[in-house]
Amino acid sequence: MADGCAIDLDSRRVRCASGHADEWYAISRPLIPRSRECRPSKVRENRLSPVRAVESPFDICRNSHLTKLLTEGIFMRCSYLLIAFLVLTGSSQVPASVFFDWALIEDPGNPSDANGIGSVGYPFLMSKREVTNAQYVEFLNSVDPNGVNPNGSFNQAMQNSGRGGIIRDTSSPNGEKYRVKPGFCERPVNFVTFFDAMRFINWLHNGQGSGDTESGVYEISNGISELRSPTSKYFIPSENEWYKVAYYQSAADGGDTDNYWLYPTGTNSDPTPAIVDANGVVQNSGANVANFERGADWNGLNGNVTKVTDSGGASYYGVFDLAGNVMEWTEGIEGDSRILRGASWKSERPGLESNATDTWPPAITENNFGFRVAAPIPDPCDKGDFTADGNVDLNDISQFVVVLLNPCQASFEDQCVADMNVDYSVNSLDIPVFLDCVVNSVCP
Repeated sequence: MADGCAIDLDSRRVRCASGHADEWYAISRPLIPRSRECRPSKVRENRLSPVRAVESPFDICRNSHLTKLLTEGIFMRCSYLLIAFLVLTGSSQVPASVFFDWALIEDPGNPSDANGIGSVGYPFLMSKREVTNAQYVEFLNSVDPNGVNPNGSFNQAMQNSGRGGIIRDTSSPNGEKYRVKPGFCERPVNFVTFFDAMRFINWLHNGQGSGDTESGVYEISNGISELRSPTSKYFIPSENEWYKVAYYQSAADGGDTDNYWLYPTGTNSDPTPAIVDANGVVQNSGANVANFERGADWNGLNGNVTKVTDSGGASYYGVFDLAGNVMEWTEGIEGDSRILRGASWKSERPGLESNATDTWPPAITENNFGFRVAAPIPDPCDKGDFTADGNVDLNDISQFVVVLLNPCQASFEDQCVADMNVDYSVNSLDIPVFLDCVVNSVCP
């Protein structure tokens, strides 16, 4: 117990000292079943007596029985403990959702390379990791809870191949028809078409859950005519966007003399192929290591996918696996095909170089085709001020917790307001900044 409040992580209870007696309060929250391997098991409601159930820890401190917490000036210290409690236990209480670790891509208006590629006139966000099997399973179970696969977003090769990571089990309950194979949660999804990538993006844009897959960012048509909506919240990177993230670093910031590296690991030196153990864990991670040339031999196969970021090689902007692992769809068009970049686990070294591209019809997929997500920069916002009253105070705490626990279900505006440390991600690092803003009026 500290300054009137204590937490018990084992029983998921919070105790705040009142003016009368100490009482324990349970946090009771309905849970959504999650994938067996990628997520914790369902937690049963705490039914201990005389514990009283409340919706959230902040209902505890608003309870009239605990009014003295507000008047005695210990509310914020209690709040910090309660927010920490939620973060520490949230993985088993937050509804399933897909979120991303973003890299901020700055240097708007950067020059193109000698071939006229790579110039982007605006800042944007790029996911540091390729879309994983765990994230794609969330998508499949959300848009196809009955497992009938109406749009073919599940490819049977995902299940049959030793390089695929997803199983469809029609005997499982609705909403759980798809699951990730053991050991494949954090490996990139493969066997996906450009149509699959567009539908995933539309789903994200439309709020996940039962969000529409056929429109939003891309009006699904023939795979070539689709153009990104100017109001998109997420998108597949264009070829210029992808190329900039992979190879650009201005000479003034320590990059090559022409501002573009030969490889997506921020160097002109040949990368080293990743080597894995029997479980597919990379044993030689490093700044210039990539999964290519079939070096990742595991699961009885000559070459396979590795966990995203496991190789260690990242671009100047801190984005991983742009070299190898899986090739990535871009919005780029060449004839009747879409352009893929980045090479894969089975590519030879030249496939990682900046001048290497591959083109395929949008409905075709292979065991080395994947994708990643990009997003626009959110509009400027007043950090922490959810009530838009010009102050960051006690009235903003509840909404901050809501967004903190489930950022993907929040609006872009609320995500921006909750991103207190301005790293384009809502997480526990925002808590101390938010509380400093509330208590001391030291706000970003």
